[in-house]
Amino acid sequence: MSQHDTAVRRKAISSGPPLIFAADAPTTLPEMLCRAAERAPRRGLVFVDDDGGEQFVAYAELVERARRCAASLHRLGLQAGDPVILTPRNTSSFVAAFWGAVLAGMIPALLPNPFAGRTAALDASSDAATMEVARLIGVWHQLGRTAMVVPDATLAFRALLERQAGTPLTLVTPESLMNALPDSSWPQADAGDTALLLYSSGSTSAPKGIIISHRNVMADVEATSRHNALGENDPTLCWAPTYHVIGLLCFHLLPVYTTANQVFLEPYSFLKRPELWLEKVHRHRVAFTGGPNFAFALAQVRVSQSRLAEWDLSCVKVLLNGGEVVSVAVLQEFYEHFRTTGLRREALAPAYGMSEATAGIAYARPTEPLRSFRIDRHRLAATGRAEPADESSNQVVEFANLGYVLPGFSLRIVDDQDRLLDERQVGHIQIRGQAVTSGYWSDQAATQRAFCDGWLRTGDLGFLGDGQLAVVGRSNDVIIVRGHNHHAHDLEQVIQSVPGVVPGRAVVTCAHDPTLGRELVLVFVAIQPPDNRETLRLILAALSSRAGVAVDRVVPLEADDFPRTATGKIQRRRLRELFESGAFVGRIVQPSDLGIGSIMPADKQPRGPGDSLIELQIEDFLGQRLAELLSTAPENLDVHTSVMELGVSSIEAVELVRHLEDRLGEPIEATLLFEYPTIAALARFLTRRFSADVLQRLVNSA
Repeated sequence: MSQHDTAVRRKAISSGPPLIFAADAPTTLPEMLCRAAERAPRRGLVFVDDDGGEQFVAYAELVERARRCAASLHRLGLQAGDPVILTPRNTSSFVAAFWGAVLAGMIPALLPNPFAGRTAALDASSDAATMEVARLIGVWHQLGRTAMVVPDATLAFRALLERQAGTPLTLVTPESLMNALPDSSWPQADAGDTALLLYSSGSTSAPKGIIISHRNVMADVEATSRHNALGENDPTLCWAPTYHVIGLLCFHLLPVYTTANQVFLEPYSFLKRPELWLEKVHRHRVAFTGGPNFAFALAQVRVSQSRLAEWDLSCVKVLLNGGEVVSVAVLQEFYEHFRTTGLRREALAPAYGMSEATAGIAYARPTEPLRSFRIDRHRLAATGRAEPADESSNQVVEFANLGYVLPGFSLRIVDDQDRLLDERQVGHIQIRGQAVTSGYWSDQAATQRAFCDGWLRTGDLGFLGDGQLAVVGRSNDVIIVRGHNHHAHDLEQVIQSVPGVVPGRAVVTCAHDPTLGRELVLVFVAIQPPDNRETLRLILAALSSRAGVAVDRVVPLEADDFPRTATGKIQRRRLRELFESGAFVGRIVQPSDLGIGSIMPADKQPRGPGDSLIELQIEDFLGQRLAELLSTAPENLDVHTSVMELGVSSIEAVELVRHLEDRLGEPIEATLLFEYPTIAALARFLTRRFSADVLQRLVNSA
C-alpha cells in the first residue's frame, strides 16, 4: 500500500494540543486587566496619531480611567448584565470606555461607526440611512434600546439616527464618561458570563450578536500566545479597527493577557501612510502584528525601497495574515520587498479564524517558512479532491497552507449531510473548542442552525492535508471584502431596488483571482431591457454608495439562465463555479466598460460664477487622477457625483488623498474625501485652503 493511498483514507479531522492554563492565570477580563496593571506598571498602550506623534497610557492608568467610565455608565442607569453599544476608534478614550463597561459588569457590543469621516452639513438634507446605519439601529433595537458610546463627531448626526430609530437616543462620548469620580468597586464576573458581543457579519435586517464569554477570551489568548510563543517581552501593534475581532482580540486583549506593550494606529492612518505601520514596528520592536491580505499588498506597493534602510524588522516573530482569503503570491512579494529589513520569512503567518471562534483557529507555525498547497485544477473541479499537481503542470491552483489547529480546538471537514470526509476532500469546515461561542444573542433559531452535534458550522469550504488546513471559499452567503463581511442577501436587496432589475434575479458572490491575489466581487443579474447598460451602472453605483462595496465583474443573464435547485432556489455556488470555469467568457462586464459615473459628463456640467480658473484646473487634475484609478476616461466622470458612487473604494480614496499630500507638500486629513466627496467639492475646498502658488504647482505636476 502506497503512502498516497494511506493519506487518502486518513479522516479529515484534527485537534490541537490540550489547553492547560497556569495556576495563576486570570479567568475573567477584569482579573486580566488588573493583573497587567499590577505586574507590569511600566508597560501599557501607545496611541499614535496621524502625524506619528505618540501618547502612552500605562495599564495602571487605564484601570483608573476605566473606573471613571464605569461610574458614568452607572449614572446613565445601566447595570451589570446590561449591553451597551460602542462604535470605537483606536483611541485611548474608547479603550477606557470599553474597559469601563467591562469593569461595571456590562456587555460592550462593538460596531463600526457608520459616519466615519462624514460631515453633517453634507448629509443632513439627504436620507443617509446606509446599511451601516440600519444595522446600528437594528442592533440598538435588539439590545433593548440601550445607550451608545460614539465619537464626538457622531453627535452631529443625532437627528438622522433618531429619525431612523423613531425615538430619542442616549448618545455619549467616551471623553464625557471620564468626568465622573471612579467607582470604588465592581461586580464579580464569572468565567461563563458574557464578556462582549461581536457583530461582524454585516447583516441589516437581522444582525446577529456573537456571544463571547470571559472563558472564550481566555481560551483564545492562551491558545494564540502559546502557539506563537508570545510573552511579556513581545509588543504588539494594531491598526485594524477594534470593533473587528483581529483588532480587539489579537492585538489588544492578547497583550493585556501577556502584560506586553501594545501600539495602536488609526485604520485611516495606516491606509494613508502604510510606512507608519512599519516605522512603529521598528521603533517599538513589535513582535506580533499583521492584518488582512490587502494590507500586505498595500504596503508592498506604497512603501518605497528608499525607506527600507531605516528599519530593522527582525524583531517581528509573527506577521499575521488573516481576515480574508490569504494569497501566497502577495505574501511572497511582500517578503521579497522587505527582506532587506531583516524580516524573517518564517514570521509570515497565514491564519484562519472567525468571530465565532473568538479569533484564531489555525496558524502556521512561527518556526516554519511560508508554504502552500499546489493542486491539480482539473481534478479539483471534477472530483472535489485537492490532489497535488505535477511539477510540470500548468493547470495548478494554489492555496495557502494555514497551518495547524490551535490548542483547545478541533476541526473537521464534512459533506453536505455533515458526514466526515477523508483528507484532501473539499467540504464544509466545522469547529469546536473552549474559545467557540455558545451562540447568538437572543436568537435561538440562528444558534440551532449554526451547530451540528456540538460542532459549529463555519460557512467555509476547505480541506486538510497531513493535518494542515487550506480554505478554498465560502459555502454560505457571506462575502468577505478587505476583511469586512457583507451578507449577499443585503447586497442583493440593494440591487433589487434599482429600476429595471428582474425580481428575484440578482446574485452577489465572489471568486478568488490568483493573479490579483484577492477576491473578486461578482454580480449576476437579469435586467429589462437586457441591453440597458444604464441599469448596470446604477446597480454598481447603488452598491458603492449604500453598501460601500466596489464590484469587480458583472454578468448579465437571462432570467431563465440562473441555475436552480429542485425546490427553485438559485445555486449561488454553481454560478461561482461556472464563472471560474470560464463559462461566462464574452458576457462579463467590467466597471470600466460601463463608464461608471457618466450620468452627466464633466464637460456638460454647469459652471457657477464662483468657479475660478484655478478651481476648474484642480477639477481637471482630480478627474485625471480618479480616471486612472477607475481605468476610465476623465470625460466620463461627473464632478458633482460622489466618488464612492463613481466606484472608488475607501482605500483608493485614501490613496488619492496621499497623492495630493505628496504633491502639495503639506499634511491633509486622511478622511478628506469623505468630508468633500465629489470632485467639485474637493476642488473648492483645496482652493480655499491653499495659496494659488501651491495649487499651481499641483496642477503643473500632472
